[in-house]
Amino acid sequence: MNVSHQGSEPVFTHSLVHGPAYESYGVDVAKLAGVPTSVVARANVLLKELHKTQSAVVIPDKQNNSLLTEITNIDINNTTPVEAFQILSKLKQKYE
Repeated sequence: MNVSHQGSEPVFTHSLVHGPAYESYGVDVAKLAGVPTSVVARANVLLKELHKTQSAVVIPDKQNNSLLTEITNIDINNTTPVEAFQILSKLKQKYE
């Protein structure tokens, strides 16, 4: 989606463009959707804190990551929602 800015506010142009988005607009979309201002304000605070603490995305080592191996071996096309929840629950217990 092509986005321009008017001051600090994003303006969604309703046109798709090729390539990645370099920003997240979830909080802005929530505001446009009418989410209460107190919730939007809190989300902005949390987002700013997150940006301070997470300056880089850590990509796991595929060779030595058993969790990643287990996840990639799940046949999501033949897994029911209940089975997916059970798998997720087992993985959570195993890696907590």
